Amino acid sequence: MELVDELLAYDTHLVGTYRKNRKYLPREVVQAKLKKGEKMAMSETRTGTIAMKWKDKRDVYVLSTTHGSEMQPRQPLRRQRTLQTRYVLNLY
Repeated sequence: MELVDELLAYDTHLVGTYRKNRKYLPREVVQAKLKKGEKMAMSETRTGTIAMKWKDKRDVYVLSTTHGSEMQPRQPLRRQRTLQTRYVLNLY
């Protein structure tokens, strides 16, 4: 993607959500049918960009040049049980 290349040329990394109809994203990630809690991630080796999708209440799409697709336990504010969330969301 042009924006990723330009930002990395200035040593600026990106992390954020994206809309599923955005140009230049891997179709395998966007069109994957997932059940709640499942994930799908693809990496571009040239820039190190990861496009992720996982199913929570709705589909969540994240693009990152600094994080992987690993999960990390997180304690919700008002619930007693521990949830598995994306490491990138805890930092976002």
